[in-house]
Amino acid sequence: MVCAAEGLSLDALVQMIPVPGKPLTSYDISWVDPTRHHYYFADRSNAGVDIFDTRTNEFVGRVGGFSGFTGSNDTSGPDGVVADGDFLYAGNGDSTLKVIDTPFVTRRSSLPSPSVSAIARALGNVPVG
Repeated sequence: MVCAAEGLSLDALVQMIPVPGKPLTSYDISWVDPTRHHYYFADRSNAGVDIFDTRTNEFVGRVGGFSGFTGSNDTSGPDGVVADGDFLYAGNGDSTLKVIDTPFVTRRSSLPSPSVSAIARALGNVPVG
């Protein structure tokens, strides 16, 4: 992972954060949770969601159980992540939506999508109120 600091150009390397596992060659949309100070990274190379602490710039852990990179975006996963409250939601290449309990960093459930065409590809969060 590459971090940038305020006042530096976008191409200035500030710090490298090691990511355990296979080399990063495939990934998808990520999410920052400013309340928990976590960065959630859709790591297809290691078939999981990588979690980083944004205060210490350290790798915290990985939640696995995703398809990983299969050679096709249609069947690879995780497919983007979004956090809301105590939960992180991540689409997967098997047409499921994974629900992760962030305080315990465990996958709580895997919800089937109604059809292959309805697979969760890109997730977003729009605050209400």
